[in-house]
Amino acid sequence: MFIGCASYETRCRTLASSIDPTSVQLALIGSHVETANLVSDNKRYLEERFGDRSVSLEFSAKYPLTTANNLDTALKESSITNRICLVDISTFTHESLLILFKLLTIHKKSNDKIFVAYTNAAEYDPGVPDEKKWLSYGVREVRTILGYPGEVVPSKESHLIILVGYEHERASELIRAFEPDLLSLGHGKSGTQTAVQHHQTNQHFFGLVRQAFATHPGLNTFEFWCNDPTATKLAILEQIARYPDCNHIIAPMNTKLSTIGSGLVSLEDGKIQICYAEPLQYNYRNYSSPGEDCYLIEFDDLLASGEKGI
Repeated sequence: MFIGCASYETRCRTLASSIDPTSVQLALIGSHVETANLVSDNKRYLEERFGDRSVSLEFSAKYPLTTANNLDTALKESSITNRICLVDISTFTHESLLILFKLLTIHKKSNDKIFVAYTNAAEYDPGVPDEKKWLSYGVREVRTILGYPGEVVPSKESHLIILVGYEHERASELIRAFEPDLLSLGHGKSGTQTAVQHHQTNQHFFGLVRQAFATHPGLNTFEFWCNDPTATKLAILEQIARYPDCNHIIAPMNTKLSTIGSGLVSLEDGKIQICYAEPLQYNYRNYSSPGEDCYLIEFDDLLASGEKGI
């Protein structure tokens, strides 16, 4: 079984075009209704790639329950036994990815072999100088991600943990919306970026967010791994351990691999909430150019890292 998401990024084709389509018995292809006209060519490519074994799933950026219900039904009704499942997480939104991640933990059978794959971007907003790059702007709504409600105690201080990426304005809006008592800003550890050139750009935008909230009395910074979900999980847990008696909220805004690290934190401690800032606008025309690297992680290894706490 193959699971992917049709996107306005041509990167959504990379993995599908690299595997033998005849080896796939079922391909679940999601796409967001809000961008139907922008993703139609890539959606058609993926559907034609897998032919009559392809099933289209409707996702919604505005109504995440639609995404969750359709994914849940498709996974539940899959008739494949002894499944080997390849999940291409590259072009899911952070929210839809975490919803899928939670549903996979629910529907995974003991004899299933699930592999998570991530193809990197060679460059974001290609051809544009660092200081002018943008992926999205504005925040339409801030909400808790389905499946990750956490446990909020009104009498406790709030601790917001952000894995900062390129979208510094969106991160800043998120901080203003939450007005947290404690603020932990994470930046990608040098050498862990999914492409070398991403480090300098990421540091530039991290610096903008840190500068904007330099006077915040509860500001703290830390490093996380952009390319290793388990290492990211541990980095976040270290921040949580520093402030044990707080309501902890995570906002993953960096790579999809580090986003899974946030999901692992919540699996380990259900009191941790994960939130999502839905953007007003994406850079549809020049979001990214596809890279040449692919990360492949076995799902059981991710779950084992949570069980063992390593």
